[in-house]
Amino acid sequence: HALSTVQWKDTAETVKYTLQYRVGEEDWSTEVPTITDVGEKVIHIRAVPADSSYPTAYLNGREEATVTIEVTPATITVTTGGASRAYNGQALTSDVISVEGVVNNEVTNWRTTGSQTEVGSSSNTYTWETAESYKAENYNPVVEKLGTLEVTPNSSEGVTLSVEGYSGTYDAQKHSVTNEKVEGAVEGTQWTYQYRTSEEAEWSDEKPTFTDAGNYTVYVKASNSNYADLTASADVVIEKATITVTTGGASRAYNGQAL
Repeated sequence: HALSTVQWKDTAETVKYTLQYRVGEEDWSTEVPTITDVGEKVIHIRAVPADSSYPTAYLNGREEATVTIEVTPATITVTTGGASRAYNGQALTSDVISVEGVVNNEVTNWRTTGSQTEVGSSSNTYTWETAESYKAENYNPVVEKLGTLEVTPNSSEGVTLSVEGYSGTYDAQKHSVTNEKVEGAVEGTQWTYQYRTSEEAEWSDEKPTFTDAGNYTVYVKASNSNYADLTASADVVIEKATITVTTGGASRAYNGQAL
């Protein structure tokens, strides 16, 4: 950028004048000073006659005038796209991005980098490349309008929990449900199992066991933050054992002795 307009008060006679410029204490020059980067320059200006017998022209009533030229920071605005879906084990992304306010192609090759796989949300971040001419001080802080990538819990539709119960006769051993298994979820999904022995009881990480004869129902809950909870139940049935006592018999003719 350079000085755009200079006016001076000429003499009544036709005299050729040359504009001269300087910044600070530099030498006078006919080259108009310019400024590119953010900042300002105070420029001194004078009009020098071609014929030295004439005085220096007056600029705004003075032999020398000063003007200030200023470049203020540009503002880059980055807008990225958002997206939302239920958990499916795959990364959720959006490649939508717009960048405004870049000067002279000093910023190029912008692209989004955001990714969300687990249930939750995060900003759709971005990256870009800068040219050699790029100077951070020539720009205001970037105005970011980042989209949100949101993964919501899977409804668990098509995902099932199964559990096996137990049935047997009392043997003084501990018995419980076994083989808790979730099917239909994304492969490799890890589940946390909890148990309770009635629909009113609190869930517990400890699996209940039973030894005495009886009929017991165990409720099982499978949890993963990416899915709705799954529940199932199974019975532990311990039948009473039967004790059979068998004794020996004998026979003889009476002899007055105990048989």
